[in-house]
Amino acid sequence: MVLQWGTVTTGANTSGTVLFVTNNVNFPNACFGVVTTPLATANIVASSNIDSITNLQFNWNFRVTGPVGPITGFFWMAIGN
Repeated sequence: MVLQWGTVTTGANTSGTVLFVTNNVNFPNACFGVVTTPLATANIVASSNIDSITNLQFNWNFRVTGPVGPITGFFWMAIGN
């Protein structure tokens, strides 16, 4: 098992890609899943949707659906082998 984590600095209603090699190393075989938690300096209603996952990267969409406060991005954690 391999566990990786990091943060994405972004604003509201954006999308992008996290490359695992940038943060640590690629998963040798597969990434099983990614979980995210919004990072903000105020109460917000937000979601980070993961569109696709490979052993090299994951694609995300970060959406704010409630009060828009100072948003700094999200924390992510991935597990694989």
